[in-house]
Amino acid sequence: MKTYNLKLGNNKYEVVIKGIQADKVIAEVNGLEYVVSLEQLKNIESEKKTPTAPKKSTVVPPQMEPKKTEPITAQGPQKIICPMPGLVRAVFVKEGDVVEAGHKLMIMEAMKLENDIIAEAGGKITRVNCKEGDNLAQGELMIEIGG
Repeated sequence: MKTYNLKLGNNKYEVVIKGIQADKVIAEVNGLEYVVSLEQLKNIESEKKTPTAPKKSTVVPPQMEPKKTEPITAQGPQKIICPMPGLVRAVFVKEGDVVEAGHKLMIMEAMKLENDIIAEAGGKITRVNCKEGDNLAQGELMIEIGG
């Protein structure tokens, strides 16, 4: 696996290349997995002497069904960071609440899709840094959970 840190505009992305096949690349971008299909180039060696990258690539979004994983039993502390720019639709916790791993903390809308934000570890909510209707930037702190 190869990891790249990219910056596009003011947004930073961590890209992990998980695998390369003949015409597909499996890449993880900020924790989300994508399969990128590369189109074959015509034989242009006779036309140009400088190597060039493929002209088009198609990003295939990850499957809509969540991956099944074993339950997480870890305990906090953890910081829930905004994975992509979006709108806070609902917040289900407040400071002082105690949550378990897998507890739904909030719903966030990004790119016209609603995304559940889930606690990866149990603990006490020590900080809620957003409210319903807030527009958040990628990388912004949303919720902190103590141990």
